[in-house]
Amino acid sequence: INLTRASVGANSQRQGPLAVSGTTHTRPFFLFFGIARSVYWLGADGACAVVVTSAERARDLSQRPVYLSAGGIGTGKANRGGMWSNYWADHSECYAKYLSADLYKRAGLGPEDIDVAELYDCFTISVITQLEGFGFCKPGEGGPFCEDGRIGIQGELPVNTNGGLLSEGYIHGLNGVYELVEQLRGHAGPRQAAGA
Repeated sequence: INLTRASVGANSQRQGPLAVSGTTHTRPFFLFFGIARSVYWLGADGACAVVVTSAERARDLSQRPVYLSAGGIGTGKANRGGMWSNYWADHSECYAKYLSADLYKRAGLGPEDIDVAELYDCFTISVITQLEGFGFCKPGEGGPFCEDGRIGIQGELPVNTNGGLLSEGYIHGLNGVYELVEQLRGHAGPRQAAGA
């Protein structure tokens, strides 16, 4: 799905669909996850900047502001500082499981209120574990949620509309923040998610 979206993104390095055979019949790049290089983030030279100011100041700017309802940083119970790690006992979960309830509470929102999601997709499994951890689907249902097309541009929850780290490139997730601002302003062009 991410690669399909990347084909309409001007900044995407990897374009076009990726066949399942291209991910399962190659030599694993990381033995820990047993994944092929084709399902691992792309290195990139690039930069993004995020300017945060008060709502009062934002009203005077030339671009329509995007408001931040809540934010947080954290990992999990045994991660030693990362979002995913070989220190986790259960690799089917990630930081989202531990942060989502507090984020939703502070924002006054729930998963059903989210129109588009830009998730940190350093590996293909990352999207699945975050969909489950953020409550967009139940644990164990992330794979079918993706397969059913529910994360497509016209789906129930468009995810990584720019192609994500797997297609656009790894800029430490800030390219997802940039894409989310474009989505919420209605400036994403052919990648625009309805209702965002």
